Parts: sequence; C-alpha cells; structure tokens
Amino acid sequence: MSDNEALVGPKLDLDSLDTLEIAFWVEERFGIAIREHADSDKAFASIASLAAYIGFCSQDKRRSPLVFAY
Repeated sequence: MSDNEALVGPKLDLDSLDTLEIAFWVEERFGIAIREHADSDKAFASIASLAAYIGFCSQDKRRSPLVFAY
C-alpha cells in the first residue's frame, strides 16, 4: 500500500467506525482532535494526508485545522 492510497474505500475496507477509532487514537497519541467533517475528509484521504494533518496541527496547536489544505 502506498502512502497516497485512499484509507476509506474498498481496498482497505475501512468504514466509519474504523476511522472513528483512528481519530480517537490520534487524539490520545498526539492531542489533536479531528472533529470537523471537512477536516476529517481531508485528514483521512490517505496515510500521507493524515500524517500531514498531524504535522500541521502539531506545529501550533492554537492554529485552526480548518485552514489545513493538503
């Protein structure tokens, strides 16, 4: 699997419950909550986008993740 393959969809067969579990793990591990639907769509597009989202939000936790554009 490449870093740019879709996380949600037929290849990995992840569903909304799986993404919710990943979101909880990200919040627990990195202290970053993925709450907005627009953010979750972008963040969970691929492994690369999730890593970029975590990196972006980790730089300055006061920064709004709504400006994230991967």
